[in-house]
Amino acid sequence: MNKSIFCLLFIECSLSGYAGEIRNIDHIQEYQKLRYQYARQGNLEKAAETDAKLRRIILRTIPEIIKELESISHNEEISLVSYLRKLPDEDYLKMVMQLVRHANLRNPAQRQFLESVIFEPFEGERDNLLAMNWRDQHVRDLCFTLKKKLSSESPHQKTISSILDGELYKNMIYNAFTHGELRIPNHLGRGGYAPQFKKWGENEQQQIKAVKELRQAWDAACTVLPEMKGTEDIARVNQAWENAAQKAKAVMRMLPPNEEDAQQRVGKFFYDTAFSQYFFLAPASREANSTYQKVIKKLAELYKLQEKLPSQLTGIGQFHAEIISSESYLNEEALLLLTKELEEKLRKATSSRSVEE
Repeated sequence: MNKSIFCLLFIECSLSGYAGEIRNIDHIQEYQKLRYQYARQGNLEKAAETDAKLRRIILRTIPEIIKELESISHNEEISLVSYLRKLPDEDYLKMVMQLVRHANLRNPAQRQFLESVIFEPFEGERDNLLAMNWRDQHVRDLCFTLKKKLSSESPHQKTISSILDGELYKNMIYNAFTHGELRIPNHLGRGGYAPQFKKWGENEQQQIKAVKELRQAWDAACTVLPEMKGTEDIARVNQAWENAAQKAKAVMRMLPPNEEDAQQRVGKFFYDTAFSQYFFLAPASREANSTYQKVIKKLAELYKLQEKLPSQLTGIGQFHAEIISSESYLNEEALLLLTKELEEKLRKATSSRSVEE
């Protein structure tokens, strides 16, 4: 038998003997090695199976992991922190809740470990996971517990307060619309909202009707603008865009239907029908012949014609101010869909390059 395969079987058989009793970091590290070995052997099914076992072990042994922190090396701690921070969102949140519950933050090693797992920058969408889900009851409970356990002088107190009051969430939406910074993590679902946030709106059909009216008003405004010759057309163009802004305001203020499936269907309809047409990062708006590109081109022409002319088109500014609302559940749904669409495009492009190479 191949020596490496024999070693894998030996490790797995040894570990399986601890079923239900694996309570220390050494055993977790063995599972990490086993997962890595399976992946190197090309046995991805076994690697995934081992990884799932490892996640289950970690979730039920957090108290033991915390107690043993002072007995592991710096490199071992870095490796463990790195693995924990890459857990799938729901497992990550469960792990963090356990960690916050059991860690003694007066113990420097335990406090440093917790801060590394939660507060070190991820440089990606995971940075916004708590902010995205700031209305979720479990996330709020987690933040309130952190506030109580951390020192009042901790620099993380401000971050936690900004999560709880929705400030970081608003910043995330603002950065997406203003700077094109798409760091949009998964949403846990509105069914888990704290009671004060469980407010539901009109039914699916009524909301789809409102989105259709927004699209019609947008189309009308985009039709009038290219026909503009000069200052004599300002009132007519502004009126069309002000009407579009009113329709946008109505859509942005809609509360979600009370069923999650309906929320997602309305969100998809809004994304396809309106959002993808006017948001500058949406692939549909970036097509050379798209309505959005025609509007941008016309505004550039007007600027050359008379520098101050575009600034007099106040209706366009009103429309833009309405569509970037951080209060809209539909913007949240649309940004999630856009993130997935762009990730899929990147994945396909990367796969194509790999095949060519």
